[in-house]
Amino acid sequence: MQERGLRAARERLGEIAYKAVDNLDWAMDSARSENDYEAMPKITGQVLERTMPRRDDLSAGKLTINIQLSERQHALLHSPLEPIEAEIVEHDEKPAD
Repeated sequence: MQERGLRAARERLGEIAYKAVDNLDWAMDSARSENDYEAMPKITGQVLERTMPRRDDLSAGKLTINIQLSERQHALLHSPLEPIEAEIVEHDEKPAD
C-alpha cells in the first residue's frame, strides 16, 4: 500500500514540476515585460542555485543514511514470513450512480 502511495506521489510530482517550470517561465516573462528587475533574482535565484551551484561543495556528495531498528523491528525483519490466507471475491454488480 505504501509503495503505491509513493508511486502516485512521484507521478503527481512530475505533473507539478511541469506546472512549476511553466509558471517560472511566465513569471520571468512578466517581470521582463514590466521591467521589474528586482523580481527577477527572486524568481530565478533558487532555480539557478540548484542547477548551477556557485560552489562545488553544494553539489550532492556521498549520502549516508543510518537507520536504527528497535529489537522488535530487527526480530520481525529477520523472522520467517508467515503465509497469509486470502479469498478472491468477484462482484458483477455495477456501483449505483
